[in-house]
Order: sequence, then C-alpha cells, then structure tokens
Amino acid sequence: MDHETRRLRGAAFDAVADVYDRTRPTYPDRAVDWLLGSKPCTVLELGAGTGKLTGSL
Repeated sequence: MDHETRRLRGAAFDAVADVYDRTRPTYPDRAVDWLLGSKPCTVLELGAGTGKLTGSL
C-alpha cells in the first residue's frame, strides 16, 4: 500500500473513531469470565483497538 493510500485510510478512520468508540458495545461480563476461565492467567492483548476488552480484563 502506498503512502497516500495509507494516509487517506487513516484520515477516514480518524474521522469516525470517536463515534465508533462511544457506540461500540462492551463485552458481556459472562463472556469475559468464560474467556478467562477459573485459573489465574496472564493476558497479552495485541491490537487492542478501543481497549474495551482490555478494560474488562
């Protein structure tokens, strides 16, 4: 992907990122509990995006 295409795509996302973050639902506690299981664990979240899942962990 060339520089201009990257720049345009980034600008397009920046224009709506705030709306996306405010309107994207959080993850249900039950789903997070299932994902983590009952044993202690270490989690590395890559590509956290809005951070909504990270906040639930």
